[in-house]
Amino acid sequence: MIFSYILKLDAEDRLYEEITDRKKLFKTLEDKLSDYNISCSGAKMDLVFFDDAISHIIRISRILR
Repeated sequence: MIFSYILKLDAEDRLYEEITDRKKLFKTLEDKLSDYNISCSGAKMDLVFFDDAISHIIRISRILR
């Protein structure tokens, strides 16, 4: 079970929700990575989103929030 607000980053009410659609989560993370790579002026960041990496990203985003 994964709970996060990462799918609603653009919404005003960022409430935690259970993420049941892993494809949507993967697509959201890829979109955010693409946005970052477009906006950065340095070297591009190439990440591989496997299950453990996604879990760590979710935890890190929760801690930073």
